[in-house]
Amino acid sequence: MQVRNGVTATPVPTWTPVPTKTPSSVTTTSPITPVPTATPTPSAPPAATATATVAPTVSTQSSVPGSIDKIIDPVTVLGAPNTNGIATYDSNELQRGKIDAEAFPSQPSDLVSSNYYDLALTLYTLYRRSGDVYWRDKARYVAATWRDSVNNQNIEKYLAGDYSVGSTIPPARSMATLGLAILALETGDTGARRIVNDHARLVEEAFGFNWSDARETGYSLIALVASTVLGDDHRASALKMLETILAQQKPDGHWEQTSDLVPNNQPFVLNYMSGLLMEGLIFYDRNIGDARILPAIQRCLDWTWNTQWLPSVLAFQYGNINSGSVTTQPAGDLSGLMLPAWGYALARTGDVRYRDQGAQIFTGLVNIIPGALTGEKHFAQIYRSSGRYLGFVSQTP
Repeated sequence: MQVRNGVTATPVPTWTPVPTKTPSSVTTTSPITPVPTATPTPSAPPAATATATVAPTVSTQSSVPGSIDKIIDPVTVLGAPNTNGIATYDSNELQRGKIDAEAFPSQPSDLVSSNYYDLALTLYTLYRRSGDVYWRDKARYVAATWRDSVNNQNIEKYLAGDYSVGSTIPPARSMATLGLAILALETGDTGARRIVNDHARLVEEAFGFNWSDARETGYSLIALVASTVLGDDHRASALKMLETILAQQKPDGHWEQTSDLVPNNQPFVLNYMSGLLMEGLIFYDRNIGDARILPAIQRCLDWTWNTQWLPSVLAFQYGNINSGSVTTQPAGDLSGLMLPAWGYALARTGDVRYRDQGAQIFTGLVNIIPGALTGEKHFAQIYRSSGRYLGFVSQTP
């Protein structure tokens, strides 16, 4: 099934950033600051239709995988854990990964689509799992190309009031922040760090803190936390976004939205968006921390499993209703976006429900992987975060 992207209008500035003093309810541990390094030679922003014909410059002072733990962990080495389907999962990750890494950018005039679901993050994850520097170097190339794209280089112009570049500015779902954050951490690339901070500023100064949908809000939270991890303090804004998310959760555990995907302003749920939102919540909890996050995730897992799981096909429904563009048909190719939350709940609680449910979700994902890997979007969709599920499972006795 093709992922429906929804409709997001060109952002308009709606909010002035709050001061970045540390809120009293937030952990005050200093965020990570990259090892000082020489500033890479800046490159001019490419034209909107620029092709990646020349390898972008990347600083490579440090390539120690441990320096990226805050962003990418936990993941396991290839072949682990020794669970049903791991061989199929790994072999397809390696085979399709090479195809998409070599083909990047698949659409040279559209780097947003070529890097959808953050291909750089996905390749860095494969480097972490394999230890093969081929994947590290490919991830660096993707991340640096995305860093230098007109989409990112125009953000500062946009935030300064030049709205003529608005059509080039990526919405939250297309920012692909984490691959850039890893590039900044593992190489000391100051240009990548600047763009990650620009992503956080987009959230603060343009997108705002009102609820839109689970996906956009989850990616916005990820940007705020990622920039904080790199040393640019957005904890006050991240907390504000967290408060919005928690306030929007329904008592039974689900998050819903309205949009032109469904007529008559009818609320609906797209389950993969809940998965992306929970990815953001987990990222916040691991790097900043808030005791309300785990119970919120557990409530969402219980609602999703009890109302959206289709045991006969080992997949979740795409959405919770049949109306407009939303359907209750199975969407097994999106299960990789759901899995990390089950792994996190298992690692934090030891509750065997999450182990048994997660094993079924993983089996269903593995069953459809060979037919679902049809391009870099689906490769990254399946593998950008599902490896963290394996890591969380391996942390559980």
